Amino acid sequence: MHLNLIILVILFFQALQPAHAAGKTPKPTAQSNSSRHAIVFLSGDDDLPEGYKAKAGDIVSTRHGAHLRLPNGSNIELGENTSLRLTKIGGDSQATTLDLFSGNVRSSVLPMMNKGSSFSVKTPIATVGVRGTDFSVSYEPAAATSTQTASGSSEVDVFEGTVQVDQDGKSESIKSGNGLTLRRRAMIKRKIKEKIREKWESRRDNIISKVQKRYKISSDKDAKNLRKLLKKLPPEVQEEIKKKIKTRIKKAIERAKKRKAKRTEAQKKKTAARRKAAKSRREVIKDRRNRRR
Repeated sequence: MHLNLIILVILFFQALQPAHAAGKTPKPTAQSNSSRHAIVFLSGDDDLPEGYKAKAGDIVSTRHGAHLRLPNGSNIELGENTSLRLTKIGGDSQATTLDLFSGNVRSSVLPMMNKGSSFSVKTPIATVGVRGTDFSVSYEPAAATSTQTASGSSEVDVFEGTVQVDQDGKSESIKSGNGLTLRRRAMIKRKIKEKIREKWESRRDNIISKVQKRYKISSDKDAKNLRKLLKKLPPEVQEEIKKKIKTRIKKAIERAKKRKAKRTEAQKKKTAARRKAAKSRREVIKDRRNRRR
């Protein structure tokens, strides 16, 4: 079975350095010894190795997306063509802050029990804060002018829990299943965007083709290459990835069975319809012959 049906991966991540201003893509620097980092699980980019650790203050950018894990176990997914800064990377009792410059980010934040802990995603026009939830934030900047230094639009969708959105002194609490559209000095409540979950699933699935190509994993017979990949990763992420792969395999098998059952049922209906039509034609021909007699 092809792994493009199976692996739950999660999108591309690449650290930006000043070289980006010249259109060059820098290679990742040596990993920090600090525990305050976000670790990349799988990457669709050849320049970014799995297991790379991004430090607080790093600006990261994606072409295809990435999945990162924070020290407290929370997950961050970056969509395609996304740029953000890991302004603060806190632990169980510290603040975590992401500054989203453009693109999409989905955060699955574990419940925070300590008073000093917090998690927020900031865009140029609003701040989204939580203490444990699953939500996504997008920001599309507009061209700045001499009189318009902060503009653009932002979308917030809440999958689980509750988030608080602050903009220009105004605050809104958004619960699961709801969303918010933000523009400069405007907050519009709405239901969660249609098919937003499917869109994030699609983003996760799209990266697998790049992972497969890089590690030459085209089928379950290429388990040797997959084992090589896992060996390159830090021990703390190996088991997590194995779990995700097993879960994805199970779901893929179930989907394949359902598709096969649908095809079989559709084929049966077509066959039955053809037989019925053929029988009807034979009866018409027989009836005509009887009339002639």
